[in-house]
Amino acid sequence: MKIAYFAMTFWIATLPCQAEPAEIRVRLQVYAQVTDSTLKQAKETASWVLRQAGVQLSWAECPTRQGEPSKDPVCGMPLTSLDLQIRISTKVMAKRASKRAKCMGYALVAGEFSSIAVAYFHRAVELESHIFANRGVILGGIMAHEIGHLLEVASHSEKGVMQADWQDETLKALAKGRLWFTGEQTHRMAAAVAKRAAAVQASARLLSSEDEGRAESLP
Repeated sequence: MKIAYFAMTFWIATLPCQAEPAEIRVRLQVYAQVTDSTLKQAKETASWVLRQAGVQLSWAECPTRQGEPSKDPVCGMPLTSLDLQIRISTKVMAKRASKRAKCMGYALVAGEFSSIAVAYFHRAVELESHIFANRGVILGGIMAHEIGHLLEVASHSEKGVMQADWQDETLKALAKGRLWFTGEQTHRMAAAVAKRAAAVQASARLLSSEDEGRAESLP
């Protein structure tokens, strides 16, 4: 049977002038068999959804095994509070993690700055059979959802990208570029990004003062 997909069409809102927010760097580790085109579409979709909430993302594809060459130099840089790690995992990995069948992914929320989340590619493939959106778009929506959790959106909502279970109407909105965060969630994430950026700046100042102290102590 031939499957047709809704084209992604985006409505761009006019936003008021404001200071550019700090950029969140997402380090991707892809364990599932995802094509380059699907991964590209997933990153574009996640970036779009987060951008509507004022969160700017950059992406780096990082190795899944130790010793494997890196595609991006960012992967070798020290982690900061502005770095998130997203793992695109398989159905087998989901079973090992003892997640329910309809689970699309999960975020490891622990500590002041949570940074690790998992998105299940097989769930994007399963939801694609609903025809309303393709697997790349759905995977991007799942990643946006989990990034929301990492940026202090703790609970699910009845509408928008933070819904727990995605029905046909949710997938339609996602395919049309109209699945967003709520206003309250947007404010919460803005505060979380600002807090992470402040932590990075404080760390940089501390390192700078330590370097100056060492320089002054030299004979």
